[in-house]
Amino acid sequence: MLSKTPIYLSLSVLLFLALACQNKGQSNVKEEGKTIPTVEAINHQYFYDIIIDSLTVETYQIKEGERFTDILQKHGLEIGEIFKIKESAKEQFNFNRVKTNHQYYLIKDKNDKLHYFVYDISVTDYAVCKLGDEIDIYLGSNDVEIIEQSFGGFIDSSLYAVLEHNNIHESVGDALVDIYGWTVDFYKLQKGDYFQLIYDEKIVNNKSAGVSTIKAALINHKGQDYYAFRYMTKDSVISYYDKEGKSINGVFLKSPVKYGRITSRYTLKRYHPVEHKEKAHLGTDYASPLKSPIRATADGTILEVAYNPFNGNYVKIEHNDSYTTGYLHMSETARGIRPGVEVLQGDVIGYVGTTGSSSGPHVCYRFWKNGNQVDHILEKTKMLDGIPFSELSEYWDYVLQLSIKLNGVDMFR
Repeated sequence: MLSKTPIYLSLSVLLFLALACQNKGQSNVKEEGKTIPTVEAINHQYFYDIIIDSLTVETYQIKEGERFTDILQKHGLEIGEIFKIKESAKEQFNFNRVKTNHQYYLIKDKNDKLHYFVYDISVTDYAVCKLGDEIDIYLGSNDVEIIEQSFGGFIDSSLYAVLEHNNIHESVGDALVDIYGWTVDFYKLQKGDYFQLIYDEKIVNNKSAGVSTIKAALINHKGQDYYAFRYMTKDSVISYYDKEGKSINGVFLKSPVKYGRITSRYTLKRYHPVEHKEKAHLGTDYASPLKSPIRATADGTILEVAYNPFNGNYVKIEHNDSYTTGYLHMSETARGIRPGVEVLQGDVIGYVGTTGSSSGPHVCYRFWKNGNQVDHILEKTKMLDGIPFSELSEYWDYVLQLSIKLNGVDMFR
């Protein structure tokens, strides 16, 4: 006859282990001086992909001018240790390139010893530095959920004001400005105008990470409807079209910067603010915050990357036999931008600066047609091709379904 004692002991052990697991990992997350409990997973607590049982997570933001070395020194690491970390990280991530306002996390034990440094490269991607006798550097990505959303609003002061008031991610406004850059002047939207849209939103850690794709949009300005439907043709061309199937996107962007106002137009006679004399200004100046990205306004090949005392740092792009563009006074060019490199419309080629003969942060945008500099604002450049005739019937069916969705969008102020 078998004894019951072993069974009794096994159950006792199981009960003890269950209670031990239940009470394990009483860690916290410390943010801006506050300590809040972390979300507990089965058996272990995780922060990103790190087990943090009995550890504490402190949340910070990179300050203006703050470097990776400054951060780690401030938290007790010696220069030699920091150099070793940078050397170990070279092939994975360059920690010298941490950016202002990006978040980072210090994971410590109860004795305030630093075990991990985690840096948010972007909303989705992060870099982990595991400290100790053996340093381990690796990259990770958060899961991204895509959810279809809809929104509509009446303009009181500006498009962005409506979005902000209703807690809609600002990237939605940026995307609309890009889509309608050839047809709607957003600076001229007025009270009573309205917009409706259907878009996919990226959700990371239960927070909005911005717009993924705008599927359909309507802007009503001064009583006129401006539609935009995202569609991929059978030739795999993805663009935005109106209700009839005509492209609303031009071959050239209207501006090389997203956030810029024209401070000086193309003219044959202008008083130069630096040289203090009248001379021709054969470009258009867009004032924009220092270090703002400068975009190629059309597909092309980098023709020239150089510096001179007048243009400062500049880039020249050849687009075809007829058109060439120039981008002057950059603070610096983007990585990989050199003669012979092919770029696509919207690619970042450099950053706004005030190099050369310049009185403030801006980009001077030059436009050549058949070798002569012209005013790009007055130049009648082509729109992209519309929907092929053979696909129009299918496109119109697609538009009908999205139009019904748009008409049902709730409106806000």
